[in-house]
Amino acid sequence: MTIKESLVLLEDAPSDDTPSAVNPVFSTSQSVTIVLDGILSYLKKNDEDYVLSDIYEKRVWQVVKNQRRPRY
Repeated sequence: MTIKESLVLLEDAPSDDTPSAVNPVFSTSQSVTIVLDGILSYLKKNDEDYVLSDIYEKRVWQVVKNQRRPRY
């Protein structure tokens, strides 16, 4: 998954004040923001076609699907 693909997915991720399934301490909007900030830190150093590591891809899918253990 590239940075560009992850940004498109995160734009459509659910973001409201309900507790996140990923971590119930955070709201879904906070979970999306945390992952988005991590992706944007990669974007500062690399271009949009940079391929993310597996752990970042997993986190993107977790917040997009709002699931603790998503199948992707």
